[in-house]
Amino acid sequence: PQLTATGHFRTEKVDGKWYFVTPSGHLFFSTGIDVVRDVTDSPNGNAHPDWYASAIPSSGSMAFPAWNLTRKFGKSDYLLDYYDFVLRRLDAWGVNTIGNWSGRELMQQGRKPYVLSLLERDASLPGLTGVKFYDCFHADFTTKMNAAVQAAFGSNAAAAQSIDDPMCIGIA
Repeated sequence: PQLTATGHFRTEKVDGKWYFVTPSGHLFFSTGIDVVRDVTDSPNGNAHPDWYASAIPSSGSMAFPAWNLTRKFGKSDYLLDYYDFVLRRLDAWGVNTIGNWSGRELMQQGRKPYVLSLLERDASLPGLTGVKFYDCFHADFTTKMNAAVQAAFGSNAAAAQSIDDPMCIGIA
């Protein structure tokens, strides 16, 4: 059905069921992939130097994605070529959403709906001991979370753009 166009993604109940609705008012089934970016956590080659046939950089960081993309595109300044390539590939696969923890520059291109990761792991927020979760019941949690979110919007261009960006489905 054609629903009211609001200019932003939203949820709406239609015939007793909840749906995502596009900025233009159409129902939307999101099929997305998380971590669509050119860098990931790199293993420390110094921890197991016998695992690698090539020399380990002095930093120990084995930046395999960057190395492979440099080889694929034949240059170290590959980011725009990579984003164009990956967007065409996602379209070919029927993937219509850029998921959480993906490249901010990719989202800023405005070519595909996305979910923006605002705070990956903020050390200023109270956490639970021994696990990677915030302590949302801590007395200072709400105050510190509000401050962290405001700081992220102030220092992150993708976050600032997402406020008015019709391609932003939401912020995680």
